[in-house]
Amino acid sequence: MRTTGLRRFLVGTGLVACTSGLLPAVTAEAAVVTAHITGVVKLRVTDHENFIADKVCHATETVDFFWSSNDGTKKRSAVAYCGGEVRVEVDHFYTVNSSGTVNVHAFGRLYEGGSHDTTDLDGKDERKFSVPKGPGVDVSFLALHNSDEGGDSSFVDFVLERDVV
Repeated sequence: MRTTGLRRFLVGTGLVACTSGLLPAVTAEAAVVTAHITGVVKLRVTDHENFIADKVCHATETVDFFWSSNDGTKKRSAVAYCGGEVRVEVDHFYTVNSSGTVNVHAFGRLYEGGSHDTTDLDGKDERKFSVPKGPGVDVSFLALHNSDEGGDSSFVDFVLERDVV
């Protein structure tokens, strides 16, 4: 295709030809989107006992922060202890994309041993889910089970809302 003199001249000048004259060339930049994320992360932990009743424990982490699409990834963590020997750790990571959707990636780990400080990892789970732009609640969960000795478990519920900002 042959380039006319005007087109050849405009290349590299930052101007665009239109029917009414020359206009500055405009490049689109991605808009920054800010999300207000609120809700709770609920941990229910069961320490299984062989000869007495199981111990059931609960912990709740409140989620309330502003995050934008320029901020990268935000990490939050929750920990629950139960029965002197079970610990559940949950790390959850938040990103906001340019359309305003909040993406959540959650990792849960169940430790069981002689104390809460044990490093004996006996169960894990991972989930990815999204909280769409606009008001509305999205619920997702992790299910952690002691795959080594059995019995101990934890269910982690995410109840999150992404407010319009």
